[in-house]
This record gives sequence, C-alpha cells and structure tokens, in this order.
Amino acid sequence: MALASISARFTPNIIYDGELAMEKNLGSVDRGVRAVVGLVLLTMMFTWPHTIWGLVGIVPFSTAVVGVCPLYRLFGFSTCPARGE
Repeated sequence: MALASISARFTPNIIYDGELAMEKNLGSVDRGVRAVVGLVLLTMMFTWPHTIWGLVGIVPFSTAVVGVCPLYRLFGFSTCPARGE
C-alpha cells in the first residue's frame, strides 16, 4: 500500500498496519499512568529486589506506547476521548 494512501486515510485515533486497523482506546491520562507503572516495574529488574517479575512491566509500558489495550478492546471499553464527527 502506498504511503500517500495510508496518510490520506489516517485519523488520529486509528493505527494502520497495512490493511489491519486498530482504533486507539487509551486516553492520555491512562497512557501516562501505564507508562510510569511499566517503567517502575521494569526498573525492578535492575534495582532492588532484582526480580524477573519486573518483566511484567513490558505489558503496561507497551500498551502505553501503542495506545491500544487488547483487554479494553475485548470488553468494548475506551478511555480515549470521543472524536467529533
């Protein structure tokens, strides 16, 4: 798919990956909280208590970066503000 056609179809709450479209469902506050919690958990691997459970932080951090939570999508929940249509 050409880059021009992707950018022509782009809307702020949609992430396009080829033909697959995922609607963002995380608001800015939700994303910020997830990013902080994820980073705190990830630092547990390098600081006290040096536990592998710090890898759990990858989940909230990655959902914050992408802006899509699969569980929110599964249950039809969204913290993203509604678009004016």
